[in-house]
Amino acid sequence: MTLRGASEIAVSILAVCVTAAAGGLEWALVCSIAVAALWWRGFRFGTLVSVLAVSLLWLALYRFTADRRLFFPYTMQLAVQLGFLLRGRVAHPAIIGGGGLMAVFVLIRVVQAATAAVLFVEVLVCVAILLLSLRTRNADFRTVASAVASLLAYVSLAL
Repeated sequence: MTLRGASEIAVSILAVCVTAAAGGLEWALVCSIAVAALWWRGFRFGTLVSVLAVSLLWLALYRFTADRRLFFPYTMQLAVQLGFLLRGRVAHPAIIGGGGLMAVFVLIRVVQAATAAVLFVEVLVCVAILLLSLRTRNADFRTVASAVASLLAYVSLAL
């Protein structure tokens, strides 16, 4: 194992542990899926850190405000990142990567007994974000697109 491989393992474990301690099981599950997808694709330390850093900003904001609704923009940011990063492996990677993580989010929300009205808005926003990520081809734009998507999810919380 190289030093780079060890640092990727350490960052992954640390991110999942911090997410579990600060956000809980749901947050850690989403983080674990994102980390597993990145490992499956063989992404290196820099990509792993950039993906996790943005999501951990939402986690920090959640800890600061205690607003559990911030789980939505946290997840959408990771979903868009995965959509971009898995592009090229399959015909529609944003659907496979991003859509899969969005589906996990919706299942978590069902288990949490979210109301039908709230689920409707969240699913609508998920679909809009997924469609936007499908239309964007520039992988260098990934972090900006994921930040915009998570802000869209955040704004939708007012609906």
